[in-house]
Amino acid sequence: MQKTFALLVFALLSFASAQTIPAVSSVSYSISPTDSSGVSGTVYLGDYGLGNTIVAISLNGTTSGQHPAHFHSGNCDSNGDVVVPLENVDGATGLSITVTSVPIATILSGDHYINIHASPEDLA
Repeated sequence: MQKTFALLVFALLSFASAQTIPAVSSVSYSISPTDSSGVSGTVYLGDYGLGNTIVAISLNGTTSGQHPAHFHSGNCDSNGDVVVPLENVDGATGLSITVTSVPIATILSGDHYINIHASPEDLA
């Protein structure tokens, strides 16, 4: 699943730019359900040497609507500040793709966690 998802993102990028750009670095992590949500999936971060980081989220078990997503500072128990805003996850597809100017090294070297909320009204 992770390799397929990464290849899909890479294919979309290649199609959009009409050229093949290999990732300088990339990593993917599993997203586990919390609070009996039943939602799980994968987050992929890629650096293609263009000064940006691509963050792609693929979830299973999402409900309809928009699900705000972002990286917080700290760990899951710390409720830290939002440090990297991401595009909302589309509940119909479970997908979100964000291009951010935050370097991948900054995201990976800091103490960060990803948070995907139930809805814009329910950010708990």
